[in-house]
Amino acid sequence: IVPGISGATIAILLKLYDKLLYAIGNIFGKFRKCFVFLLPIAIGIVVGFSLGFLTIQQLLDFLPFTVTAGFAGLMIGAFPAVGAEIKSERFTPARTALFAAGFVVPVAIALVSNFLTEGGRSLENLSVLNYVAFLFIGAVVALTQIVPGLSATALMMAFGYFRPIVESVSLDYWKSNPMVFVVYACLGTGFLAGLVGLSKTLSALLAKARKTTFFPIVGMSLGSIV
Repeated sequence: IVPGISGATIAILLKLYDKLLYAIGNIFGKFRKCFVFLLPIAIGIVVGFSLGFLTIQQLLDFLPFTVTAGFAGLMIGAFPAVGAEIKSERFTPARTALFAAGFVVPVAIALVSNFLTEGGRSLENLSVLNYVAFLFIGAVVALTQIVPGLSATALMMAFGYFRPIVESVSLDYWKSNPMVFVVYACLGTGFLAGLVGLSKTLSALLAKARKTTFFPIVGMSLGSIV
């Protein structure tokens, strides 16, 4: 719900990151074991999303800078937990480049969402290509859930679809534009496919080269504070 806050960062703070990636990436291969682990997290997501939607969004309307500054403080406080993954590691030219690239990504998304995206895009009279694009956007949003430092909200703002999708959640809108449910379905399908596939890929990278993989991740976490 909150721009800049990454679910993956919270998972690292709670020492659940590797287990979470494994469970999501192997949900079909080892369903029972992974399902039991993921169920309470899924319930928490639903509860947190509902409460956040009702409270934090309202607060952002009344006290935008104060609330944002408060969450920025939380992100600064959380950064050492992510940064600890590369503590005492040697910065080779390749690792430095990965760190810098990671830092630039959330900053670029923030700049685009704030200065280059004018208003919101329409969810009406869409073409087949638009629906295919929503599959891709859903997969990219899934990446924000498993990589610390990337915000789904900021990314949707950069695409120009955050406000239109939030405002579409109403009975009146659903009655006037029922095709929006196809948009939801495309986003959800892309999100689930991306979540499983990317979790499996990231788990493999962490198993093969954990420290090097964390250099761009730590860069993203630092850049998200900006």
